[in-house]
Amino acid sequence: RLKRPTRVAAIQRLLGDVAIGDMARLRFAMDYNAIMSGSEMINGQEAYVIDLTAKSDASTYRHFKYWVAVADDRPIKAEFYAVSGRLLKIAYYQDFKQAAGKLRPMTITFIDAVNTRHRSIMAMDNMKTKQLPDRMFTKSFMKTFD
Repeated sequence: RLKRPTRVAAIQRLLGDVAIGDMARLRFAMDYNAIMSGSEMINGQEAYVIDLTAKSDASTYRHFKYWVAVADDRPIKAEFYAVSGRLLKIAYYQDFKQAAGKLRPMTITFIDAVNTRHRSIMAMDNMKTKQLPDRMFTKSFMKTFD
């Protein structure tokens, strides 16, 4: 019943260990500077290890590490860090399928780095793309939602 749109911080939790930014705001090329820091074996696959550092304070995370399969460039794992350098969460990308015109991970498992018994699984199914008019992304249009 809010009459005025309110900005929500990207790192705000959506459910469990999944933040809104994990789904909607993680734009690697636009928001982060990347440095290849080497390669290592992970889950039986050789992977590049990429260190990403935020270009601005508006980014979801200040720093994270990303493992990408050498064989096919699929994401395997990510570690997300706080400004202090503390590991916040670990994500594993699994169950790749063709969806919305691209090969995508249909399951992403997020593990709380402090309490590894806390896990959230984000599972996608029947993913489609849809063109939306620019007018939908304005404050005045958002006021029309009930």
